[in-house]
Amino acid sequence: DIFLINFETELNKLETSKFQKCVSKIFANKILKDFYKSDYKVLKKSNKPYIKNNPLYLSIAHSENLVAIVYDKDIVGFDVEFIKKRDYEKILKFFNLEAENVSQIEFYQIWTNYEASFKSCLKVPCNNFIYKNYVCSLSSKNNALPVIYEITIPKNKINDNELINLKLVKDSAKNENEVVIQEINIASLEFLPPETLKIE
Repeated sequence: DIFLINFETELNKLETSKFQKCVSKIFANKILKDFYKSDYKVLKKSNKPYIKNNPLYLSIAHSENLVAIVYDKDIVGFDVEFIKKRDYEKILKFFNLEAENVSQIEFYQIWTNYEASFKSCLKVPCNNFIYKNYVCSLSSKNNALPVIYEITIPKNKINDNELINLKLVKDSAKNENEVVIQEINIASLEFLPPETLKIE
C-alpha cells in the first residue's frame, strides 16, 4: 500500500524540510492506527524507520509538497522526486551516463530507482509511475501493481498539534479533524516502462 500525502501550503525550503519530517513521523503512526487498526509504533534504527514485532515493512520518501509512506508484507523501498528543470549532469556521472543521452523523465526514473533499490537492498526491477508532477519508484519482491491512496492535508493544518489531532478516515470527512484516505484509480496514473539503462 502506498500512501501519498499532499500538503497544500507555501513554505520556504527549511520549513518544508521540517514539515516533511513532521508529516512522515505523525502519519506513519496514524496510518498504522487508523487504517491498519494496529497499536504498533514506527521506530527508527540507524535513521531507518521500522515497526518492531510487526509483520509490516515500510519505506518513507518525500519531495517538495509530497510525503510518501509505503507499507508491505515484505521488504520494500520507495522514492519520489518532483519533476523540475535542473542540471543533472553530475548525478548522471555517478551512473556513468552522459546527460545528452538521457531524457528528463529517464533521469528521474534512474535516480528514484537507485534510491528505492538502495532502501530495499533488493536487486529487482522497480515499478515506476508518474503522480501529478512526481516520478515514483517502488522496489519490492511483489511485482503486482500497488494499491495507492491519496491523503490531502488542509492548508490550515500545518502545525504539530493540529496534525496529531487529525483522524484518518476512508469515507468522506465528517468534521474538521478528519482527513480522507482516498484510493487512486491506478488507471489514471502513467506507469513507466522498465528502465533499460544499466545501473551498477
